[in-house]
Amino acid sequence: MTAELRRRFTARLNQYSKQSTQAAMTIQTSVAETASRKADADPGSSSNVVSHDAARRRAMAWSILLTLWMAIFFASLFAPPLLDDADATHSSAARHIVTSGDWVTLYANGIRYLEKAPLPYWLVACSFRIFGFNTFAAHLPQALAVLLLSLLGYAWGSKAFNARTGLYTGIAILTSAGVFLFTRVFIPEVWLSLFLATALYTFLETLTPVTTGGAPNPDSEIREGPPRAVETETLVGTPIIVAQPTFSRPHARSSTSFALASKVYPYAFWLSLALAVLTKGLVALVFFFGTAFVYLALTGEYRNWRRLRPFTGILLFLAIAAPWHILAGLRNTDGSLNGHAHGFFWFYFVNEHFLRFLGKRYPVDYNKLPGYLFWSLHLVWLFPWALFSPLLFVGFRRRISLVFAKLGQPATYTERATLLLTLYSALVLGFFSLSTNQEYYTFPAYLPLLLLILAALTRAESTYATDKSSRRWIIFAHVAFTVVGVA
Repeated sequence: MTAELRRRFTARLNQYSKQSTQAAMTIQTSVAETASRKADADPGSSSNVVSHDAARRRAMAWSILLTLWMAIFFASLFAPPLLDDADATHSSAARHIVTSGDWVTLYANGIRYLEKAPLPYWLVACSFRIFGFNTFAAHLPQALAVLLLSLLGYAWGSKAFNARTGLYTGIAILTSAGVFLFTRVFIPEVWLSLFLATALYTFLETLTPVTTGGAPNPDSEIREGPPRAVETETLVGTPIIVAQPTFSRPHARSSTSFALASKVYPYAFWLSLALAVLTKGLVALVFFFGTAFVYLALTGEYRNWRRLRPFTGILLFLAIAAPWHILAGLRNTDGSLNGHAHGFFWFYFVNEHFLRFLGKRYPVDYNKLPGYLFWSLHLVWLFPWALFSPLLFVGFRRRISLVFAKLGQPATYTERATLLLTLYSALVLGFFSLSTNQEYYTFPAYLPLLLLILAALTRAESTYATDKSSRRWIIFAHVAFTVVGVA
């Protein structure tokens, strides 16, 4: 009797499924025909609606990020006053620029200060001229750099992954503990992070093929096609055919995007790199070209080197980055260090770059974090978002296998961005794990690490109901954050 009931129930369920399938096919066909008629009647209506909706979402995201920045960073510009050591010393150097009119040789408390690249001091000097000599003016450029870094994270995350990842990344930049702590004092790391991240983004955009847009941009137009038949199963395991609509996004660049890729992005990349050098020196070149060379070798995109405009681009780079170095060298040929006569070129390039990396810089006024602290403190600097970092390793083996299987083959924009971000963050962390370091030296890795973590988070959220591992780590992160907050 039981077997007979089960047979009847299965037959009735299959009959219902077939009827549902026919109804779905009819509805989807009707929808597709209606959309087609509307498109024929008004070809621009669908595009306009989607574009308007995308613009509204972007405006909302920008409003959220700007509001957070105002509440966290702008509100804290007025206090506390300048701190000792780097904060006051660097502000003194910027003040000397304004009072002396010398924009080449930095001075701090009347002593030549040739250790650092000049751009951060120029920016603060401009702020002093506009707002006067006060704490607000000293820290305003730092706060603006944080806002720009947040907006860049939103734009890159939205393009490479999805709009949610972009918004999460923008919020994470504004709310991570390390970003806030290390912009309370006048140090150049946030500007270095912004310029290097911009250089990497424009580098990737320059190399993006003209006819492929990689991962579909959530803000691009969605086009609906005719329904397709997809085989699935009923609750009792019987295969049936159901109708699903097909959607697509245009992958070819528009004429505007093509112009950006071929003319604007290559020179924006060289411009950003030059500004990074004027912010922190040669380490900017190490980080960028170390990442770019490995990326080009792994992906085979070195064949597209002409897109980078290397000849005119290098001329632009030198026109921006070289003049200060030349003038500083010509104006500071005298000086002594440890009993030896040395000018600017030796002091700045050899002592402050190469010998600092090797731990032989003079004077010995620096230290190196123990390895366990260097690595574990990143959980603090990226808190609370670092609590989601275990999600990076969910399905890690499978993703690594796919990456190696596709090396040298055409990849989506998401895959290319993920590879570039991974290489860059690994290089920055590895470099400072070997050299002398301070807690904030790895600041340039914060944005790529947050992008990767939050892409993993949005991926885990999409599989929360079906993937136990994703669900477990999301719950763990929320519980850990609650415990820390209560404590």
